[in-house]
Amino acid sequence: MTAKVSCGTRKRGLTLIEVMLAASISALMVLVLLEALIFGARIARENSQLLAADAYAFDVAWRHCNESFDRMQTLRNQAYDISSNAAPAISLAGWPKAKCYVTVTNAGPGKMIAVDVEWGAAGHRRHLNSYHRTEVYKSHVERGEQ
Repeated sequence: MTAKVSCGTRKRGLTLIEVMLAASISALMVLVLLEALIFGARIARENSQLLAADAYAFDVAWRHCNESFDRMQTLRNQAYDISSNAAPAISLAGWPKAKCYVTVTNAGPGKMIAVDVEWGAAGHRRHLNSYHRTEVYKSHVERGEQ
């Protein structure tokens, strides 16, 4: 009995070039995924800070709006520091204190209350007014606390 030996035996497996190409494509995909996650986390953090600043400014505007019209004074850029408990998202360690600026001006028969919030790292401060303005109109009609 004679054994048949095939002349064109085919080797099984992958070549070194195929393995290196697959590894480099996989590494690029992992890097793209990590960069997308980092970008998403940064956008979420910035949105959180913007929403916290907006909520704080709106709260301050409504507190001033609930004051009695007769006792409300005209103010020009009254500035004060925001406590870290009032808005923790914009009061991070190592940052200068977040600031709130309140302006009350006469607007026809009423008063316009404008609020701006400033936060961020030194040299990279952000202002809420660069995104949108927070303003409330107060008329003679009394509401809220007297």
